[in-house]
Amino acid sequence: MKLGARGAAFALVAMVGCASSSETATEARAKAACYPPCLADVVAACPMVGQCTQGAEPDATVARTGESAGVAICYASGEKSRTTSSSTSSIVYVKAADGTPCYTVTSTAAAPNDYTVTVAGQVVATVTDTFDADRTATVTCGGTIAQVDESDIVCSYLPWQSHGCGASTTCTFGPNTSP
Repeated sequence: MKLGARGAAFALVAMVGCASSSETATEARAKAACYPPCLADVVAACPMVGQCTQGAEPDATVARTGESAGVAICYASGEKSRTTSSSTSSIVYVKAADGTPCYTVTSTAAAPNDYTVTVAGQVVATVTDTFDADRTATVTCGGTIAQVDESDIVCSYLPWQSHGCGASTTCTFGPNTSP
């Protein structure tokens, strides 16, 4: 199954950013539609769309043992993420707009383009991103394997990958309560 091709209206929203809540909702729906249901549900719950700011996480206490404080990213849609690393892996923590944990993504140094997506400590999907080779990502979950067409502008970044964010010294992820 190949997913993508969201249409010109969605592409325009993605390129110019979101100015209203209806545009944010439209972009969130389009982003979720890039993925099979198991990952689409996760993306819909925490779409991380609209304008964003990012900077070094100012609160060093959010880091778990062995992690760096990392980079905090704040989205217009209200979600926040923190990208960090340990000696063996890269980790992205995502919080919903209300501050509750949404999902966590990990990859290892040995396989930096292979991601494991967990919700409340349970694996919901694995993703292999071959963007550089063929502009696709392979999502595996619930016995389903789906190809995501990353040449489609709406689907061109994995849900946890930020792009085009402005600089910030005030964006903070806050306490890390993810499992």
